[in-house]
Parts: sequence; C-alpha cells; structure tokens
Amino acid sequence: MKLTTLELKSSLLDLISKVNNDRRLVRLFEAYREIFATDDDSDWWDDLPVEQQVRLTKSIEESFDLKNLIDHEEMKKIHAKWLRK
Repeated sequence: MKLTTLELKSSLLDLISKVNNDRRLVRLFEAYREIFATDDDSDWWDDLPVEQQVRLTKSIEESFDLKNLIDHEEMKKIHAKWLRK
C-alpha cells in the first residue's frame, strides 16, 4: 500500500504526537535534524570517529537522567583549579 504525501505527513505527525518519552523525542528530533541538514557534505558528526559518536550519544542520553546532574556550585568546586583567573 503506497501512501500519499499528505497521508505520510499525517501519519508521521500522529506517531510523534503519541511519543511520551523525552529521550525518544530527542532522538527523533536529532534524526530529523540530521536527515534535513542544509549542508549534508559538511556534517561534523560524520567526521567524528565512531567511538566518539558512541561516547557523545551516550553522554547526551545520560544528561537527561536527573541523577546524573551536578549542581553548578559543586561543578565549580570540582574544576576550581581550571576556573581561577
């Protein structure tokens, strides 16, 4: 069964509206942004080694878990030696 353009758009919007998980929404947004990037030839992501892509993706996903967040003041204490003027 081949869908019309309007049916495809409607189906995509319907699927997205049913997503209640923030992580999934972020992943969908990132996939959409990657697919529709204005300059596909200059995508910095593709220039990263796979290991760095995996590490960065994992870090982004972990940042959405509140237990992984660190208070700004605590972070300043941890990195004080690099923040001093």
